[in-house]
Amino acid sequence: LIRIWEDAPGHLVAVAHPEGPQDVHLQLAESQPELAEEMLAWAESSDLPDAADTGLRRLTTFALTDDAGLRSVLASRGYRTAGWGEIHRWRALDGPIDPGPPAQGYRVRALEAGDGDDASRLATLINASFGHDFGPEALLNFERSPSFVPACQIVAEAPEGTHAAHAGVVIDRVNALAIVEPVCTHPDHRRRGLAAACISEGLERARRRGATRATVSTGTGNPSDRLYARLGFTDLVETLDAWSIELGGAR
Repeated sequence: LIRIWEDAPGHLVAVAHPEGPQDVHLQLAESQPELAEEMLAWAESSDLPDAADTGLRRLTTFALTDDAGLRSVLASRGYRTAGWGEIHRWRALDGPIDPGPPAQGYRVRALEAGDGDDASRLATLINASFGHDFGPEALLNFERSPSFVPACQIVAEAPEGTHAAHAGVVIDRVNALAIVEPVCTHPDHRRRGLAAACISEGLERARRRGATRATVSTGTGNPSDRLYARLGFTDLVETLDAWSIELGGAR
């Protein structure tokens, strides 16, 4: 359920898309701030699933703390800050990154593109780490993205062959930007430096492929912030606040 806006055929100026139950992310060109009202109206009238099956319709969206225009529109439509959000951290990729040796017994490597078994093991890791229910098909479909670079999708493989940790790095080539997402470590393999090894390896591979800076996002107050700061994500920090509105009962 995605909607796009164009100001001329083939010229995209805005996108509204969900990433989870009852949420919508708004992306619009700086030249088109007036579209925020129309985008929100579309999202509010759409049939977004209710995560808790409560029968209540709720919509959550997001705005940077310094985006006064969007925040004003949200407030005028009855949205209120939800008390949580995301922090975007940045770093330059202006020199080689030493990933350091992996933990003893683990092997850090890139995913095999199109490999169903590799995708299945990665899905098992992501589901155990985040409580998701992804199948390997969803991950294989992600490989169709123009920003997907197989060599920058890094896993730490445990001695028994399972995927113990993962750092996905995609490359926005237009902006020479490496985006780190997701990062996870299986509960049975944490506190062994595996996530740091995967991130560093992915960033170095992205740097060699032309990326000049990198970004990573976490939830506000997330303990992983210390890891990202240690890995150099300290250049610029932006906060994205969640805003929510109750829309009444199910239709």
